[in-house]
Amino acid sequence: MLSEWTKLRTTSSFWWTSALALVFSLGSTILIAALDNPDFPTYGGAMAVAGFSSFGLMTLIIQAIMVVTTEYRFKVNSTNFSLTPKRWQVALAKLLVYGLYAAVFSFVTILLCFAIGDLVAANPIEWTDNPFVSRSLWAIPLATFVAVMFAQGIGWIVRATAGAIALYLGWQLVLEPSLALIPRIGREIQTYAPFTNLTFFMQNFKNPGVEPGVSEPLSLWASFGLFAVWAVVLYGIGLLLLERRDA
Repeated sequence: MLSEWTKLRTTSSFWWTSALALVFSLGSTILIAALDNPDFPTYGGAMAVAGFSSFGLMTLIIQAIMVVTTEYRFKVNSTNFSLTPKRWQVALAKLLVYGLYAAVFSFVTILLCFAIGDLVAANPIEWTDNPFVSRSLWAIPLATFVAVMFAQGIGWIVRATAGAIALYLGWQLVLEPSLALIPRIGREIQTYAPFTNLTFFMQNFKNPGVEPGVSEPLSLWASFGLFAVWAVVLYGIGLLLLERRDA
């Protein structure tokens, strides 16, 4: 873990991409808060979280994938596995080091979004005494850690930065939104899809289920559990391939 942290903290791109994630998240919140007014309120807790989930989290996910795939790109993976023959230990160290960093980063970012948003908005949400904010400060870091596991699972499977990022983004932005278009079963599949449930959990909204208003909605923990199962399965497949493939 110390070795993996040394790799991260001595890489300049790690710091400036982290800075971009922070700037994009705060910038989105400030813009929404600046447009807020008594007649047409635009600012709220969910909007502050949306700024992070749309921009900050995406940057963290790309970083998480590159933690895995960059070593294959520069062909230092064999050296790494020679020094640590139990490859699962390398994978676990990468997950723990970057996953914990991403969780702490998300906590700090969300905290700043709420604090600055309240200063700018005409209708502050009183973030220091707001139940939504209190939940977000632990739920967002938890979801971020699991999202890192999901992304690194894809990274271990694909082993190429561009391919892994394309698969992640395509899955989230194209595939899942298109599932509802499939006749009869599309909506049902979408209900249990990973990113759909991740969004509901992060935004503190219940998944309405297969038939909104008719079927029983999924609880927040059910949504988190569904995303976690996807993450664990993908990560498990990635570890299996890591052990079986040539170094």
